[in-house]
Amino acid sequence: MFVRHVALVSEVASIDASGLARVSSAIQRQVIQDLSPIWEVSATVDPFPTLEDVPAGYWPIIVTAAGLPHDLQGVHVDQHGQPMAWVEWSDSWSLTASHECMEMLVDPWGNQLRAAHAWDGRDERVEYLLEVCDPCQDPAFSYTINDTLVSDFYTPSFFDPVAQTGKVYSKTGAIEKPLQVLKGGYLSYRDLTTNEWSQVDGDGAVQNLGKMELGVGTGSLREGIDARTPNHLAGTKLSADQVRARVGARHARAKEAARLRANSIRARISQYR
Repeated sequence: MFVRHVALVSEVASIDASGLARVSSAIQRQVIQDLSPIWEVSATVDPFPTLEDVPAGYWPIIVTAAGLPHDLQGVHVDQHGQPMAWVEWSDSWSLTASHECMEMLVDPWGNQLRAAHAWDGRDERVEYLLEVCDPCQDPAFSYTINDTLVSDFYTPSFFDPVAQTGKVYSKTGAIEKPLQVLKGGYLSYRDLTTNEWSQVDGDGAVQNLGKMELGVGTGSLREGIDARTPNHLAGTKLSADQVRARVGARHARAKEAARLRANSIRARISQYR
């Protein structure tokens, strides 16, 4: 299996080396133990202190200050045609970074489509953009690795024609049937008759996005759709109080256990000094 390399970089002063390493290690575990067996992709995810430290060939995910323009947020292609992602800082930035990493690895260039039946049961086929975290992006459906919030994502079975007993449609099981869009999520698709793009959200509301006139220098389908969906990542952002409610006590226990473990290791070293 070809191994890709992802660099997690922060340009936010409040994220120190410890915080960057904690999130990168959680996303690395998510890739290896969760994403890779399901989507047959593999990657390393490493923290780097600055963009200047990122080696050639790595795909950067850059955490930047709040206020990032909506059309810069998410996965893009750089001037050399390589994937990169911008993540706007929030107290739940690990969830956003996980979301973007999963989608970058499954569809690096943002143009993969899956043909399937219409989400609303109409007797016709449409094409869906392969965005594995969008339908289940709400924090309510996230899970924790190393006491860090990461994003749920759908499986290839998401596009099955009918639901089957025993099938898994998202990593956490929150998606229970093909083409289900959960509260706070959305799904982008193209009508094969009109060639127009639309999005349906978890409430069943549909937004028409029009035709995507994409060509040389205009970016990917993903970039075009995200530019027309200003709040496409809003659902991944929690306040500090909301994050504490989700993982606060667990994180505190893990931190104390890590402190005791570190002290034990240091004590062994000190015996030989």
